Amino acid sequence: MLSESIKSRLQFQHQTIAEMINGINEEELKVHLIPGKWSAFENIVHLVSYQPIFINRIALMLKEDKPVFERYVAENDPLFNHYLEKKFA
Repeated sequence: MLSESIKSRLQFQHQTIAEMINGINEEELKVHLIPGKWSAFENIVHLVSYQPIFINRIALMLKEDKPVFERYVAENDPLFNHYLEKKFA
């Protein structure tokens, strides 16, 4: 059973991201502050693309005794790469 605090965080975390990046333009979000590490934009794209996979994995864990799934690699995910090409809205 999830605590009310966790439920609330999960329910509203997407709004928190919007609040945190309010006023920051796309160009700034795409800057790699640390060479070799993802930009803020890439981190947000990762959250958006991985969420459906995560939900499916949770469903599989609830359904099966010993579910098995491959390691997620964002760069190999077509959805991740598709979102990287989209304009920030």
